[in-house]
Amino acid sequence: MIDLNVVPSESMVRHAMEQGEGLQVELKASVPSPLDLGRLVSAFANASGGLIIVGVRKFPFGAVGVAWQRLKSAFDQVNMVHPETAYLESRR
Repeated sequence: MIDLNVVPSESMVRHAMEQGEGLQVELKASVPSPLDLGRLVSAFANASGGLIIVGVRKFPFGAVGVAWQRLKSAFDQVNMVHPETAYLESRR
């Protein structure tokens, strides 16, 4: 089940960013295509959940930000949009 009403705390996001990608964290520098985004959400939903952080570059590590409209559009296309947050958490 994907709960788009859950907004991770700032400390949780910072910790996830510091730890880097793993089984429950995915970092994306740009907005994924709707197909790739749907696959990411589905993978987390079928596992133990996770955090997708968009707007973070892996190498060299750092925040780059993304256009909210592009992110919203990608989520609209996979029928999962939450207008108040760009951080999404999925839980099983």
